[in-house]
Amino acid sequence: MNKRQASLGSQAHEPPEKSRRTNRACLNCRSRKQKCPAPSAGFGQQAPCSRCQQLSLRCSFEIETARDITTNASPSKVVEYILDLQRRLDSHEQRLITLEGGDTSSQVLRPDVTPISYDETYQLESAAQPSSSAIVQVAMHEHRFDMDHVSLESPFATLRSMRAGVDAPTYENRSHRTEHRALLTQRQTDDVIARGVLTLPEAEKAVEVYFSCSHLHAPFISEAFRNDPSSMRFAIPAVFLGICSIGARFWGQDLTQQAQPVWVAHPQIQEIVALFDDCISRLLLRPASSDISLDTVQALLLYAQWMPCDRTTRDRTSLAATPLELAKSRYNDTSAWTILGLAARYAKLLRMNQEVSLTSQSDHSHDMFPRLRTYYNLISCDFNLMLSSGLPVSIDPTSTQKSMQELVGNAESQLPGDLRIVALTELVSLTYLTLVRCSDYTGRKLDLRALKSLNAEMDRWEKAWISKLANTSSQHNQLPFTSVRWYRLALNSASLAQLFSPRKALDSQQSQLLLLQSLEVCLTSASQIIISHSKNAGGWIWSIESQLASSFPEGPFEPDPEALGRLQYAVDSSWISYTFAVTFIVLCFVRGFIDENLQLRCMQEDWSETAQRSPKVRPESITQRLLCLSLEVCHAMESFSSYCLCHDFRKIIINAASMLGVTSPDNRTETAGPQADMQSMLGLIHESGFEWPGGLFDFTNTANVDWNM
Repeated sequence: MNKRQASLGSQAHEPPEKSRRTNRACLNCRSRKQKCPAPSAGFGQQAPCSRCQQLSLRCSFEIETARDITTNASPSKVVEYILDLQRRLDSHEQRLITLEGGDTSSQVLRPDVTPISYDETYQLESAAQPSSSAIVQVAMHEHRFDMDHVSLESPFATLRSMRAGVDAPTYENRSHRTEHRALLTQRQTDDVIARGVLTLPEAEKAVEVYFSCSHLHAPFISEAFRNDPSSMRFAIPAVFLGICSIGARFWGQDLTQQAQPVWVAHPQIQEIVALFDDCISRLLLRPASSDISLDTVQALLLYAQWMPCDRTTRDRTSLAATPLELAKSRYNDTSAWTILGLAARYAKLLRMNQEVSLTSQSDHSHDMFPRLRTYYNLISCDFNLMLSSGLPVSIDPTSTQKSMQELVGNAESQLPGDLRIVALTELVSLTYLTLVRCSDYTGRKLDLRALKSLNAEMDRWEKAWISKLANTSSQHNQLPFTSVRWYRLALNSASLAQLFSPRKALDSQQSQLLLLQSLEVCLTSASQIIISHSKNAGGWIWSIESQLASSFPEGPFEPDPEALGRLQYAVDSSWISYTFAVTFIVLCFVRGFIDENLQLRCMQEDWSETAQRSPKVRPESITQRLLCLSLEVCHAMESFSSYCLCHDFRKIIINAASMLGVTSPDNRTETAGPQADMQSMLGLIHESGFEWPGGLFDFTNTANVDWNM
């Protein structure tokens, strides 16, 4: 008995070190029904048993899954395990920031890990051992839920604040790290340089092309980024990607072309477009709270105004394909409506409309001016889409009047860009008030008297801003005067549907007079849109009146190379207004409302509905000179980048001119042939993706209007 007690005592003081196992025997020993001796001390938990080691067999203990460290572990071991995981996670985050070129200041997004003191560890060890999940909750400072922080807002906002109270104590560290890693991953995904699509010098060139050529057509991006593209790359990656996709369209001239040099896009333009598409689709399909930012709205506006192009299948296989046929724009009323609607949603989430309406000059900060420019650009895009498509306007611009003048009266103003933005927003506001009075938010059914009053207001607006922008160069073919001509043409032509369609009878003699006035305004505006790209137009374009032939200069209209050079970089909607202006003049002549000098035939003494007239226009007539100028523009389009919307509308202009027997003087531009008619032109218009004023394109009937006053 004494020997046994001594033996037990010695064993208690020096217990043999054994390897803890999940199973008592390995698979080999179990199949032989033999005793499975434990491995020697110091071999670890996954060491083979002694028998398998002697027989040189693979023991199942070697491949047995390691046990969870938190199972049957002491509280101190669990705490050490948690702290070790936190240290390792912090180390990986720091490595990601270093490798991906992020700003180390972004580490402020990471929560500080509160170290567990020795006293806390001692209290855990002295207490009864709870389950591992309970230990983790204590280590993460368990928080008692209450509703003191919850306020009654919208259901989404209320539940979100309650969920924050539940999730924050346990998952705050994890969620912050997850969002931080997602932000880094998203930036790397949108970065054309990190993806190897563009080099840094190439990206800087694309940014310079955008600010030098495209920015003046929609000046809402801060010009401070022009001299520091790297800061834009990290601060607003989505905008940087959009600007690169626009600048890459006009990469250089192909001097191998025999006729004339042709602008070509960057070789990786499709890869850049694919990245931009992924960025925009993520904003639509997988939006996150971090996407509610100003650069998101700006990226959407870039996408909507310079819509990406796709390569056509035919051109990939055709050996005769020309550079002009390599791409087709996606721009149409549906795509523009979708993208601008998404931008308006994000702007509302940012409460940009409230900031613009409530902000006073004393409240303007450095960050406020980009918001003003962006919101004003969104307003003008929304209104321009209404004019082009007939879809209702979505944004009320009248709330912006308080801060419009403050945008240009500050030291941080970008002149003359900000001045043009304010002028255009003022034009939108006065036009919107007419829509409200007529309860028509599409601009298609305005009251004729209200339309007459609006035309007078636009005349006063134009005179005022001509003097304000007198010192700016080439103002006659830039914003906002290109816009006011389009506003007049679009709104007044919408009222002419009943005039062009014999199915609709005119209400009264007074209505006929008002319609004739609208027709006169349309002809003047359409002529100004075409003539604005001719030489020396800045001196006399303001005095043109369609019913005063002497207001037009004599001789052919020669194209202005400088104006044509800017036209390549214009926003997509510019080609809608230009093409419609040419088409409208041709349509009025074909339908018999005007003669070859734009004069209303019903006002001529020898006019008769049954009188025969020539289907062609004579040389040196006003219509012939206008169409020749438009064909010169078409000829210039041949050298434009294939990633330009002009190529989609070029054939419409050529077909329209050929219907009146007008071709380019030296036959440089292909014609539609003798079979060209109004129906073929209608097909091209429908292919362009825009439903232009339907009543105007009713070609199956001839006009039969009683013009007797």
